[in-house]
Amino acid sequence: MNRYSADRQRGVVKRGEEDVKPTLAGQAGAAEALHQRWSEHVAADRLGVPVRDRDRELLHLGADLVAVRGAAAGQQEGDGRRGSAGRGRSFHRPESSLSNMALDPLRDGHGRSIGDLRVSVTDRCNFRCQYCMPAEGLRWLEREQILTFEEITRLVALLSSMGVHDVRLTGGEPLVRRGFPRLAAMLADLPDVRELSVTTNGFLLERDAEALVRAGIDRFNVSVDSLQRDRFYQLTRRDALPQVLRGLERLASFPEAHPIKINAVAIRGFTEEEVLPFVQLARRTPYEVRFIEFMPLDGDRAWSEESVLTGAEIRALVQAVHPLEPCGREPHATARVYRFADGPGKIGFINPVSEPFCADCNRIRLTAEGRLRTCLFSLHETDLRSPLRAGASDAELERIIRQAVWRKELKHHVGEPGFIQPARTMSAIGG
Repeated sequence: MNRYSADRQRGVVKRGEEDVKPTLAGQAGAAEALHQRWSEHVAADRLGVPVRDRDRELLHLGADLVAVRGAAAGQQEGDGRRGSAGRGRSFHRPESSLSNMALDPLRDGHGRSIGDLRVSVTDRCNFRCQYCMPAEGLRWLEREQILTFEEITRLVALLSSMGVHDVRLTGGEPLVRRGFPRLAAMLADLPDVRELSVTTNGFLLERDAEALVRAGIDRFNVSVDSLQRDRFYQLTRRDALPQVLRGLERLASFPEAHPIKINAVAIRGFTEEEVLPFVQLARRTPYEVRFIEFMPLDGDRAWSEESVLTGAEIRALVQAVHPLEPCGREPHATARVYRFADGPGKIGFINPVSEPFCADCNRIRLTAEGRLRTCLFSLHETDLRSPLRAGASDAELERIIRQAVWRKELKHHVGEPGFIQPARTMSAIGG
């Protein structure tokens, strides 16, 4: 119950006054004041200033903000917000939905605004990459455990109205989920989703590239760990490189799919031999190649610090042949990108182990079965599927999400004493 409702029950609001709509200017001022109080609590928390019942106060502030913005949205209902009618699709929302109002931005307890959501649409994968999954595979989730397209769309609509505008679809391998292009189209139609991207191993791109581009996918990341067929098989345990390369070629035939990024996991004793072939690929094609440090999320539990080939080491291998110039890091970016000083092309380095980028992390993750993770290495998750299927309103889901995100980890602790590897593998989390 928000404070306005409580005041009305106590008789502070006189009969008749509850039907009088405040002016839009008054609503804006109220929202600004509430947000100022929220910011003061955030600042006090970061400075270690004790405040009694801070969590309860923040929950009340959140409820008040929802009420104020809800009233404003009701008065502006005719003004409308720009949708995506040009795409020719629409998704029906229940009348109780908050999706048509801009909610207060989603922030964690360290003052970071959350703007990026990774959505795993399935835990299944057609590869068995050594850095991700054991050779024998994993036990898959049952169909009824996985969020439906409509459930995913509802959660993404709610989160995007809270300022989480960038959405990346992952797996497992997202393209193995039946009807995946239809889900992409449903999400692309959401007015608050500004960028919709997908990470794929590329095996089914030859089949699905056109459908995904037409559905509204803005960006594609394709995982390719070797350009040599035998070594690709060694790492992925699948003889699939020719089909992946055909898929890449098909995707590249659509101008709206560019820029296309190719991701290669960097493992000591394997990737050194792959660096220069990938460099040549980046120089002769429009693809941006990015090396990602091997992380402790493998199903075989074989990760060690010694197995990580760092971004700095790879950069040194590249610069021995071609000089590099830094492009500068964008806020919240995971990659440090360089251009070749002696020719066209770019190359990137994602260094979560040797150079963590936690300080301005703005990412959260939704697993295939509807559990919210606030860090790739989280040991705790928040169940959204159960309240969703129990009939929770968007306001109730928003409160659960805000509470979970408020507790988002300050940083991961990979490489530090006492680090605990998550029970989930990368395929079960969503990359």
